[in-house]
Formats: sequence, structure tokens, C-alpha cells
Amino acid sequence: MRRFAFLTLVWFACCNLAAEAPEEAAKRGEVTYSGVPREVLAFYYPWYGTPKFDGEWSHWGKPDFDKKDIPASLHYPVLGPYSSHDPKVVREHVRMMKGAGVTGVIVSWWGQGDFCDRAMPQILDECAKNRMKVTVYYERVPKPNDPATAIKDFNYIKREYGSHRGFLRVGRKPVIVVYGRAMGQLSLSQWGEVINKTEMVAIADGYSQGNAVVFDGVHTYNPVGIYINKNLDEIRATAKKVSSDWVRLARQHGKISVVTVLPGYDDTKIRSPGLKLDRFEGKLYDILWEEAAAADPDWVFITTFNELHEGSEVEPTLELGDLCLRKTALHAKAFLKRPPVKAQPRQGGAAPARF
Repeated sequence: MRRFAFLTLVWFACCNLAAEAPEEAAKRGEVTYSGVPREVLAFYYPWYGTPKFDGEWSHWGKPDFDKKDIPASLHYPVLGPYSSHDPKVVREHVRMMKGAGVTGVIVSWWGQGDFCDRAMPQILDECAKNRMKVTVYYERVPKPNDPATAIKDFNYIKREYGSHRGFLRVGRKPVIVVYGRAMGQLSLSQWGEVINKTEMVAIADGYSQGNAVVFDGVHTYNPVGIYINKNLDEIRATAKKVSSDWVRLARQHGKISVVTVLPGYDDTKIRSPGLKLDRFEGKLYDILWEEAAAADPDWVFITTFNELHEGSEVEPTLELGDLCLRKTALHAKAFLKRPPVKAQPRQGGAAPARF
């Protein structure tokens, strides 16, 4: 579960790091991409547990089955309070996403042997069966100013999962996505060292010149703050601008471009006062998808498939039905029909080398 205030601080912190350009970071600037296959990737949370499968409730609280109420969830999933370790649940989730045009999942990961880590083999196998891909959302906080801990984690992920046929790769390199909480623990130079030594394709959380130089791509997990308290016309104008800006930043440096879409957000059940971004009966999701597609990124990230704490899920629920899953199918399939983006001239006139 994430606090928006923290996200805002990370955003500005990343921007302040942009001026940093030591040797490790400078090496990263030479790595560029073009013709990257289109992807629609959904953030996926395998942290839910039940007494039957896991010995206790995890991330649900104690549900009231009669009232169809879950203490830690805004909505009640149609599958009920489930275990992320239940093969039937994983199978059904993958079926839902595959049918909606989602090409892969970004799995929340908190450390070696953690509850989420133990779910990875099953997710990988099920996605591979359905020709979907899996990558890791690196959320574990490494020790401050200690690249060694992140290097150890990256190498573990690469060794344990990177060669699996279901793992997301660009070229021959496995992909990892880094969340802002983790990013704030290391300098850009240190992140450059981590990526150089582990040889993974790393996507940063936070749009800044520094991140676009050092990492292989840039994204934002949760853009709720730029859309909150706006009407639909204002949301469209904002989405048009930021989507274009996000793609332009990545392309300036020859990196993988990402635009994030979300159906809504509401963490008021678990936080006080919390934040709420209205779904506008699905219109918010349509607008963000339309403007994302117009910006023509390499990848679209969906926040989220099943982060039920914060009400950002597209997973079907009793309250909302499967509206956003159906909308995902409409928009994702149209986006995926576009050919990969060809190389564009970088700033200064130099064309990026094909990765």
C-alpha cells in the first residue's frame, strides 16, 4: 500500500538528482533502444492470503462474508477474498487479463522468500502457458547508499526467473521495473552501477532527465495527483500534455517510453483523510487510454489489475462489475495493432543505436 505524499516527494527528489552524471551513470546514457515490441502490462499484487491456503488472512483483514465487506479493500472481488497462492485464482486472473489484451504482468516483489516471491513460479508458469509475460516490480527498499543489496536482489531475480520462457525480456535481457520507494535509497550513479553489473533492462519510477539517462526507460506508478479534483475536460487536457511529455522525454534519450493509465483511485477506506479520483463511470479510463495511445509510447502500464486497497483495480468486483476489464480489451487490442516505434533522432542529432 502506498502513500501519495511519498510519491510526490520521490518525484521531486528524482528531479533533483538529474544533475548527477558520474562515470557509472554516464555509461548508461550510451544504451539506447528502438523497435521495442508493444506491451500492455498490468501491475499485479500476489500478496493476498487466506487461512485455507496460507494459514491466516493476508492483506484482507477478516472479511464479513454475509455483508460482502472486506476491511482492507474498497471493493469485493467477484472471486471473493482469495489466496494469491491458489492455482485456480492465478489461472482465472491470467485468463481475465489475456482476454482483455494485457500482454503481461508487473508483479509486486518485496524480497527473496517473501510471500510475493513465493507466488512467482506459479504466475510465471500460468502466464507462459497463455503467451503472456512477467516482470518484477522491485519494491524492496535496499540499504541506503548500498548498491550491493540491490545488486544481490537483481541477480537473484535474474537467476531464479530471468531465463523462464514467461519472463519479459528486451532482446536477450530480462526486464525489471523499480518503484520510487526503492529508487530513493540510491543515487543515480549507484543505480547505474546496479544496472551495469547485473545487465538487466531497468525501468525507473519517476520522470526526470537523470532517470532517462541512467535507466532503460521511465514510468510513473500512480499519476493520481495530477488528475485529482479535475473535471473530465481538464483531465483530458492534462492527460494529453503529460502523456506527450513522458514519451518525449524517453525518446530524447533513446529509451523505452511508458504511459500509465488507471481506472480510478480511492484509498479513503484504509487512510484518513485519503485521496479519491472518481472513475466517472469508466470515462476517466477511456480518456487516459485515448491520450496514452495518441502519445504513441512503446508500452502502456495499467495501475492496476488488483490493488484493491486503493481502489485502482480493473479486476471485476461486485460493486463495479467487469466494465473496466471490457474497456481494457477495447483499448489494449487497438494499441497493440500499432507497429513498433522506429528509431528517432536523439538530442544533438545522433540517432540511437538499435539494441
